[in-house]
Amino acid sequence: MTSTWNARYRLAGTPRTSLAELPDGQLARVVGRTAQLDEVLEAPLTGRRCLYYQLTVAQPVLFLSETLAHEERSVLFTLDDGTARAIIDPSQCILDGRDTSASYMPTDRESALLTRLGIEPKLVTQRYKGARHVRLDRRFIYRESIIGVGETIAILGSGVREPDPDAPPEAAYRGTQPTRLRMSGGRNQPMIISDDPSTTR
Repeated sequence: MTSTWNARYRLAGTPRTSLAELPDGQLARVVGRTAQLDEVLEAPLTGRRCLYYQLTVAQPVLFLSETLAHEERSVLFTLDDGTARAIIDPSQCILDGRDTSASYMPTDRESALLTRLGIEPKLVTQRYKGARHVRLDRRFIYRESIIGVGETIAILGSGVREPDPDAPPEAAYRGTQPTRLRMSGGRNQPMIISDDPSTTR
């Protein structure tokens, strides 16, 4: 699996192309500002409005960590680079995004999240041999990365043109059917999405 560092390096090293000039099926780097299309999501850990999130809950184990749950959700959104607007489907992507990480006793929101994910926030153990069992608080590491609404991002991917139902009616009278670009990834070639400044230049 491609690491986020390798994904960022590959994205930053690909020449930038405008959405208006991107041919069907050509892999390229595009940079633009995100906007809500229909739905918007709420990130489960921080409550931020977003278009895609990935969440991991882990448990510290010595100097490592054990993943207890991983969750991803996405909705279609638009990307505008000033030359055109594209529809983005991030359901198959590698996200290189800034995330939040913490290791402490659960807040109310985190406790609700643990309950929804079926993770027990207490640990049954023994203090001394022969003593009664007691329930101790467990420690967790939370990681949440998102694509935010109104965020500038870079995408490495390809797309296809489709009829644009939102084009002004008068555009159809010019003799060509207005189109828009739809970008999506696949299992063998997921899109790479990043908000790192090295990729959005």
